[in-house]
Amino acid sequence: MNIILARHSILSGLLLVAVLVGSPVQVWAQSAPIALDGGQISLSSLGHTLKMPLPSWLEGAGGRSLDDQASISYSDDSRKAELDIFPKGQTSLSWTSAAGARILLQPTRALADYRSSEMTYYSQTCQPETSGFFQLEADSADNLATLGFVCGAFIDTLADYAGDGEILLMQFKRTPKGLAMVYQKWRGKAFDPGVPVSWPVATDVIQKAVQQLKADVTLLAAD
Repeated sequence: MNIILARHSILSGLLLVAVLVGSPVQVWAQSAPIALDGGQISLSSLGHTLKMPLPSWLEGAGGRSLDDQASISYSDDSRKAELDIFPKGQTSLSWTSAAGARILLQPTRALADYRSSEMTYYSQTCQPETSGFFQLEADSADNLATLGFVCGAFIDTLADYAGDGEILLMQFKRTPKGLAMVYQKWRGKAFDPGVPVSWPVATDVIQKAVQQLKADVTLLAAD
């Protein structure tokens, strides 16, 4: 995978782009409105059904219960739903890999604006000289390409993340009623963002995840 990486500052407007079977539905958690549906995770919330691919560490889920394999954090209110899935025993502070989604009821907001706000947020969590955004494809008229974020080292003020870095992938979707973002991410010790072999996830895993997010993320609004 050829990824062009450079220093990135969202505040200065620099965007790095590297133009690099059917099965029964199984409800996984009572506290979160999610289910395993045909090898995908299905989230039903805020009048929408969002489907997303299984992260690599859950691809062998089969009929096993979610409690055996993952920890789930879910919350919603009248305008936003948040889902985060971690390997069993990990948390929002201790994770080494994670997947999740956001649904927002903001029908008039442009999807590109939502993406920009996420970019601003994540750029502020990382030391600027070690961070950059990338895409393996260009945006099309109808869809935003999967967005990647490389953070070689979190900022020092994030004490629980000090000394670590992350690779993050995000896919954005919309309906006439709302917006959604699906993500997968990997965390490890701080690394050189210009040397992919030092990243906390192999580039072939990133490539596969990008294709899965592109092909398998769908967002449908209820009639």
